[in-house]
Amino acid sequence: MWYKEEHIAVSKPELPPEVDELRQYDGPQCFVIPGNHDWFDGLQTYMRYICHKSWLGGWFMPQKKSYFALQLPNRWWVFGLDLALHCDIDVYQFKFFSELVRDKVGKNDSVIIMTHEPNWLLDWYFDKLTGKNVTYLIRDHLKERCRLRIAGDVHHYMRHSYVPSNKPVYVQHLLVNGCGGAFLHPTHVFKNFKEIYGTSYETKAAYPTFEDSSRIALGNILKFRKKNWQFDVIGGMIYFMLVFSMFPQCQLDNILKDDTFSGRLGTFFGTVWDLFMYMLGCSYVSAAGAILLLTIAIVFVPSTVSWKKRLLIGILHVSAHLVAALILMLLMELGVEICIRHKLLATSGYHTLYQWYQSVESEHFPDPTGLRERIEQWTFGLYPACIKYLMSGFDVPEVMAVTRSNICKNGIYPCS
Repeated sequence: MWYKEEHIAVSKPELPPEVDELRQYDGPQCFVIPGNHDWFDGLQTYMRYICHKSWLGGWFMPQKKSYFALQLPNRWWVFGLDLALHCDIDVYQFKFFSELVRDKVGKNDSVIIMTHEPNWLLDWYFDKLTGKNVTYLIRDHLKERCRLRIAGDVHHYMRHSYVPSNKPVYVQHLLVNGCGGAFLHPTHVFKNFKEIYGTSYETKAAYPTFEDSSRIALGNILKFRKKNWQFDVIGGMIYFMLVFSMFPQCQLDNILKDDTFSGRLGTFFGTVWDLFMYMLGCSYVSAAGAILLLTIAIVFVPSTVSWKKRLLIGILHVSAHLVAALILMLLMELGVEICIRHKLLATSGYHTLYQWYQSVESEHFPDPTGLRERIEQWTFGLYPACIKYLMSGFDVPEVMAVTRSNICKNGIYPCS
């Protein structure tokens, strides 16, 4: 074995003994550009296993840096650029590629540029401008010799081709091939992309198609909840924490007394607005929860957005959650109130289920030896008490209705 697994390559290319120069090696070769995940550890893992190793399985790796240029047959070139985490190449890469273009790339040669991130799509979508050095390299140095830009990162497939015109065409084709990702990104959000470098483009292919992408995105509203039901549990707990200090709402006659549906609907949303203002002004527990949620919402807005926009997005986001929580609370309160008025709930007390159990216990579970009575004595009354309160846990609507009725009748209002 002339090559050891733990070997560190310090003078690449380290060719097999029977090969004198790289041009003579006819085996498979591997060239790699780093992506955003490779930069999360400062490129340490990438350098250790790509730039400081000569072999990856049976693939020979002559690459010394995180960027490369390959000369292919028929006057074709491949430029592999390292955009790091800044969506652009540094001055050292720019110097390397600009000098290569000047000294070796012919006027009629064709160049393929590979990058990790498709900034032509993302810049259009986020309405920003990145990759100024890459743009300068393509427009002022390659001068219409770039036939294809290819990238990954976004987990879908999209191909755009230029629309023939009298304007100069700096890049003929744009290709995103990120289908190897762990999940699928939508394509329909990019369907209005039309121009870059002053050249017009049209979509030639997309996977998923714009129609399928839109349908999948809409389906996620229900599919996300089916696959991630834990998220709804957490969200329900957060909503309850936001509004629990406002339970119960005893004055619901103004909603129920309207005869028309439109009148009830208008009164309902008017009540929601009154509760929203009350929450922010008087319910200090709920207001504190809203402030905490607002802070979290602002933090999760991308840092590239200005502070004013981050604050506005955070306020709108939290307000939507507060309104949703209030609507759900009011719907539940209305449901319980209607059941109480029709004598479907709050008819017997907290332990209705336990009382029914006691009424049928002797008939269906006879105890001729008096074991239940002895167990009650041995446990100091804990045995029947545990059964009673456990059964109350299975009769939550009745407990809620009885508690609500007692609080409203006795004039005990929710504490803020």
